Amino acid sequence: MKTAPEDAAAIPTHPAFLELQRFLDAQHVDYAQVENELVYQVRYPAKFLPLTCFAQIDPNWEQFAFYVLLPIRVREDLRLVFAEYLTRVNYGLRVGNFEMDFADGEVRYKSVISFKDEPLTQTWIRNAILPAISTVDRCAPGFAKIIRGGKTAAEAFAEVEPGRALRDAKQ
Repeated sequence: MKTAPEDAAAIPTHPAFLELQRFLDAQHVDYAQVENELVYQVRYPAKFLPLTCFAQIDPNWEQFAFYVLLPIRVREDLRLVFAEYLTRVNYGLRVGNFEMDFADGEVRYKSVISFKDEPLTQTWIRNAILPAISTVDRCAPGFAKIIRGGKTAAEAFAEVEPGRALRDAKQ
């Protein structure tokens, strides 16, 4: 994957997109612009697996969205268990959430911020991206525990988030 397009004219000039590009350059990650879109496909290193992500600017809504696509497709017979696990993980998250497409088993993490009437800053970009990456890193072992280990959603959650699982059980 390359960094920004070599042809400067191919780079959209929206200020938020340019700020996103500066942030990605400073992070030293591989990224490439999705053709004719205000979107970068980004490869982020992570603890357990390399992550393919999409960083998107929506100028109409003045939003920055960051999606982390997990390199798994949940088998149909495990989707309800997996949905329960994602619900347990999502409860209490302050930034972003996991989503699963029940039709094909795709799982992703989404973090969105609004910069309406304000310039998008590198701090805001960082505060959307880094919690998404760290949450996926923290919760990814639970995916494997369900898919390969035959754990229930509650068991996988208790192993990945023991403090939260214990707190939830006391309530």
